[in-house]
Amino acid sequence: MKKILLILIYIASFGIAFSQTNILPTIIPPSPNAASMEQYIETPVGLYTGTPKISIPIWNIKVGNINLPITLDYQSGGIKVADIASWVGLGWNLNAGGSVSRTVLGNADESNTFGFWSLPFPADTDVNAFYGYATGAYDGQPDMFYFNFPGSSGRFVFDKSKNIHLIPFQNIKISMLGIQYLYFNISGAPEDGSDNAITGWKITGADGTTYIYDQYEETITNGLEFNNGALVIGTSYKNSVNNWLLSEIISTTSDTIKFNYTDASYSYDLPVEYLSYLKTSGSANIDPGIVTAERQFVKIKRLASIQFPSGEVVFVPCTKGRADLIGDNALGKIEIENKAGIIQREFDLSYDYLIGTNLVPYDSVSFTGENNYYPGGPNSYPPAFSRRLMLMSVIEKDKNGIAENTGYQFKYFHEYGLPNRAYPLTDYWGYANQAEVSNPSPPSFVNINGVNYIKGEDPSFSNAQEGSLYQVSYPTGGFTTYDYEEQECKLMPILPPVTQQTGGAYLEISHIHYDRYLYPYEIREWQGFTSKHYYQEFTIDNGPITIQIALQNVPYYSTGVLGFYIVNIQNDDPSEALWMESTNGTYLLTLPAGTYKLYDYPSEALLNDPSDPNASVVYSATISPWEEIVNTDPYVVGGLRIKKITTYDSVTNKSLIKEFSYNLNGGGLSSGEALSAPLFTYSMQMTDDAMNTNNYDIFSNSSFYPLATTQGTYVGYSAVTEQDEDTQGNPLGETVYQYLGPFSAPDVYPDGSSISTLNQLPFPPADNRDWLRGYLADQKVYRYEDSSYSLIKEITNSYTKYIDTVSKACKYGFANEGTTVNNSATVGLTYYIYSGYIFPDSTVTQEFYNNTDIQKVVKYNYSTKSLLPIEITTNNSDGTADYQYLSYPLEYLPGVPFIDTLVNNNIVNVPIEEVKVKKD
Repeated sequence: MKKILLILIYIASFGIAFSQTNILPTIIPPSPNAASMEQYIETPVGLYTGTPKISIPIWNIKVGNINLPITLDYQSGGIKVADIASWVGLGWNLNAGGSVSRTVLGNADESNTFGFWSLPFPADTDVNAFYGYATGAYDGQPDMFYFNFPGSSGRFVFDKSKNIHLIPFQNIKISMLGIQYLYFNISGAPEDGSDNAITGWKITGADGTTYIYDQYEETITNGLEFNNGALVIGTSYKNSVNNWLLSEIISTTSDTIKFNYTDASYSYDLPVEYLSYLKTSGSANIDPGIVTAERQFVKIKRLASIQFPSGEVVFVPCTKGRADLIGDNALGKIEIENKAGIIQREFDLSYDYLIGTNLVPYDSVSFTGENNYYPGGPNSYPPAFSRRLMLMSVIEKDKNGIAENTGYQFKYFHEYGLPNRAYPLTDYWGYANQAEVSNPSPPSFVNINGVNYIKGEDPSFSNAQEGSLYQVSYPTGGFTTYDYEEQECKLMPILPPVTQQTGGAYLEISHIHYDRYLYPYEIREWQGFTSKHYYQEFTIDNGPITIQIALQNVPYYSTGVLGFYIVNIQNDDPSEALWMESTNGTYLLTLPAGTYKLYDYPSEALLNDPSDPNASVVYSATISPWEEIVNTDPYVVGGLRIKKITTYDSVTNKSLIKEFSYNLNGGGLSSGEALSAPLFTYSMQMTDDAMNTNNYDIFSNSSFYPLATTQGTYVGYSAVTEQDEDTQGNPLGETVYQYLGPFSAPDVYPDGSSISTLNQLPFPPADNRDWLRGYLADQKVYRYEDSSYSLIKEITNSYTKYIDTVSKACKYGFANEGTTVNNSATVGLTYYIYSGYIFPDSTVTQEFYNNTDIQKVVKYNYSTKSLLPIEITTNNSDGTADYQYLSYPLEYLPGVPFIDTLVNNNIVNVPIEEVKVKKD
């Protein structure tokens, strides 16, 4: 047995990487640049989500122990219709520093107008407080914050005592720099407001490096309403600071990098929201619906330069402003300067606008006198909404401004084009599913078996991939192409059904021409005489279905003289009729799956007396086509996943092809798992001042609560197969991955239910458990030879999870919305926000050669104090074992001066002591 003892005294800081995922859409949206950064932070790319990593390296700043890469990163899961490009193009994000941002739930936590910190939770009998929370005057929900700095990201939440809780637990310290009563003053805003605002943050990494975020962006949100097609600007405003930018990085040895910004202000309208009200009972008058939007006024911080001891990186905007977001600028070039301010390197960015199906040069688009506002009704859009800023190339130049090669070139899908960004007709998940038309009708609904579903929101892959990147050409002359396919998941009852209009039947009858009709018929004795009964056959494939039958122009006679009836073909006789009517009107009939006949039965008197005026009347029965559910398994979800990546090497003139499949065990069943489903309708009551009460249904063109994501997409895959092929498409090998998918740790609603049920009024957010998902559970590597695959390696991981409550919240809504507390009824609940950790338990590695199994088992014991491994045991195939014992600053009691210094400076990820033991 050998024993090695290492006593480590802290000399240099060491980085440790964390990855936090999944965000809910913001109620107060951030500026486009902040939204782009937030999306990329919360979208770690990988096979688990089917999104490839596409990153363009620009520069790397190295100062002592600080390493700051500058990259252009692309999020490849698809472009949503409402997406606004960042200043480096649609889908792209400039990754050059860090930020803290948040999702505001209700009012900002620090707001002095009843923010989350202002009031205690209501007592069980405090109806006045319930009413205040339901109206939105009071805020019972903590905001969700997101942070990132080089090598790390995550999220955190406050409790009522203003304590910060990271999700998941991390060895990172976060504190507010302060709260200030801020006067919001944004150019163009009709009214400036004031409120408390957090002025900045200090974050200390686990290696003791300090990150200061004291450059904040301001937002004023103004409500809009379209009244009978006319735009009405609201008089109420909401002010908040939702994004704080990194201004300084300071290492434990005082190495420093500084970030400088310039101010810019602009404003723009957000997509329209349609709300419709359908009264189901009651006598009170209700508004048939409302059409609203929001206008955002933002004061942003635009990155101007990054300073470090040996030089500076300068970010230069394009001379001409953006035509897609009037008032903003695109990034024109990135200059690398030495300490003397002399340019050593330059990266030039060029853009086109995607307008309809055409890519138009950036400088050729004129927008003088334009803005980002609706010019009139909800279907009138400013030209800016139809322009999409597309990054076309990044070219590197030397210190003399001479291009060294053709740089990076980008190609995008644009065969069908993207609708304008406020277009109301999309798929359920916000992606394009049709071409834009003038004056689109608001989304309509269909009732299937008593349940209302929104129509026309099924995904369309050909439309959803529009605007997405499909090829990157490199300075070396090679290129990579990306082939996508639609996202899929296992069929779940809560998912919106895929429907199609089908069926229908029609019979038109006149007694004077009765014998001339070419309809099929049966000779029947009915009502005391024998005659032809014409019929039309129809089939219901997926029942039960409620059909609508309309009778028109039927001559009035006493019941039973003439009319129509419906039978099942198994009981084809009028005495077995499932429905029979002879009076004009519209009728509903619910039928199970089966084949049926719609018959007429004529009048004996009219057949025998053609001179009767009613004999020449043409009357009819119409069964309208109905919507049938045609769900298939797998179920198609909005967005894109990668199907194939082809990388061409210009030196060897060869290609390497990677193909991906997402099925379980190589079969036809999808491994995709969705986290939630949209909800577009719910039922409520309304009571007016006269105490008249209505029951009514509310419909919306967007979901009443945010759709949950996993690592930035709506589907996570528990099994993915990656197959390698050569230039000719011959298989080389494959790797099969298994991940901890959404079903392994589903988001949980306050009532304890998960993704198997729909969220309910008052629509509280589900507890986001994405920090427990996406970890590799198993990996099998296969070699292809002799026309077959053979397993050569397998890695199996197991994990330990811990979950605990970190914050409490409450949310209220109206079950019966009245004008006062006394004629209203609220529904509310208390819910909790959770955090915890997930640690690797063991890793088993097996390698297979010539029928020999070489196995290595590594077991981990993590400390709940330091969140780091304190014991690692490795059992080898030869019978030997290696033991590693570690201790960290947080494992020690106070009293050792140098360890206390480490803890106080949050230098906690460096082992104090390490012991290695090998047993033969």
